[in-house]
Amino acid sequence: MQREYNYEDVYLVPQKCLVKSRSECDITTRLGPHTFRNPIIPANMKSVVNYDTCKYLSNLNMFYIMHRFDLNQEEYFDFLKTVDYTSISVGIKQHDKDMLIEMRKQNINLDYVTIDVANAYSDHVRGFASYIADLYPKCFIIVGNVYTPDAILFLQSSPNIHAIKIGISCGSVCSTKNATGFNRRMVSTMVDCGKVANIPLIADGSIKEIGHFAIALNTSKRTNFVMSGNLFAGFEQSSGKVLVIDNKQYKEYYGNASEQTKGNKKHVEGFCQLIPYKGDMGFFIEQIEDGLKSSVSYAGVKDIKYMYDVPMICYK
Repeated sequence: MQREYNYEDVYLVPQKCLVKSRSECDITTRLGPHTFRNPIIPANMKSVVNYDTCKYLSNLNMFYIMHRFDLNQEEYFDFLKTVDYTSISVGIKQHDKDMLIEMRKQNINLDYVTIDVANAYSDHVRGFASYIADLYPKCFIIVGNVYTPDAILFLQSSPNIHAIKIGISCGSVCSTKNATGFNRRMVSTMVDCGKVANIPLIADGSIKEIGHFAIALNTSKRTNFVMSGNLFAGFEQSSGKVLVIDNKQYKEYYGNASEQTKGNKKHVEGFCQLIPYKGDMGFFIEQIEDGLKSSVSYAGVKDIKYMYDVPMICYK
């Protein structure tokens, strides 16, 4: 056995600065056919994003992934016809196939599809990626989640899989570790997976503060985007209604495998917590972008895509 590391277990080492101001630093990041203003993704969780959240992010030129739970088909299709680009998530069951077929019949274009399952290291997942590619040959297909190099090699060998989402049981409202015993710390996960990856990776989970985004992007050349649920929950633009308890405002935040999402108590691997209401998301996005630009300047580069080469030190 070996020691594994998470974001709070490491720090980055400053390099010679190449810019006069962090405003010179470029944090735009490309994924498939589009370039986005930053490499950050709010998690595709029912308690984090809804139609309005995704429209808001699309208008800001941020990447979003719409969740796949309890969607009204008419409302869903209307939403997909109003955004600048389409990015959805699906499972691998028959109703997912039926929905994709109906989208095709209604001439709804799909720019991005994320196959969102608990363990994507599966022949069924690779097969479903091929199914999507047959329906939508130009679609950028993301698959998740996994956390081993073997899984990366298996999935990227498919020509129909264009990016992989990394991280299992790392979210703050995920109880997969407690229910199954399976879990891995994110820094070690991303470093190991990055050694074999030849397609983009998305780090998903364990982000607790803005500086963790920079550490995630530093783990490998292939880590292009970072996803966070907890940090994007509780805003005005986030999913859910504002709850008032003892004269304080909150929003619910719960996992995709929780009873709140599944609607039953079977195979529950998540729970619910109350997040203090945070107000407008726009200010937080500005904070993230300021932090990332500062990170790029500390890294001794001008472009965030070169962040991966900064020395990382582990706390003893």
